[in-house]
Amino acid sequence: SSGPDMDVKEVLGHESADRKVLGVTFVQNNGQRKYYGKKPNGQVPPVSTKFVVPSGQFLVKAAPYGNGCAWDRLELFTNQGIKGVFGKKTNGKKDEYMCANCRMAVGLLFPHESCKPDAVLCEIRASDVKKN
Repeated sequence: SSGPDMDVKEVLGHESADRKVLGVTFVQNNGQRKYYGKKPNGQVPPVSTKFVVPSGQFLVKAAPYGNGCAWDRLELFTNQGIKGVFGKKTNGKKDEYMCANCRMAVGLLFPHESCKPDAVLCEIRASDVKKN
């Protein structure tokens, strides 16, 4: 059984030749895709890796790594602690952004377009909305 339409079912990773993170695409159960990240030459870079969210789980935490604006690595976590990894191992600074109150992560927010993310975009899960 599939979850609510808006749940993110997979995240596609877009990495540079030296394995830094350029961006990620969140793919929802309904097939909608949203790209978050840099667009070299105005294009979404090719997909280099993929994280499939286990059935019935949803994303709740994002941990970008990198010093200053550099975006070396991204770790995403589900509500059951399953981790998806994009980019390379790094000694860069780690930040962590959580969705509280059973909200799910549906995207990333950036201070500006050439910088790593500085927040996670959270939404109430459709399955948690009370039916009238």
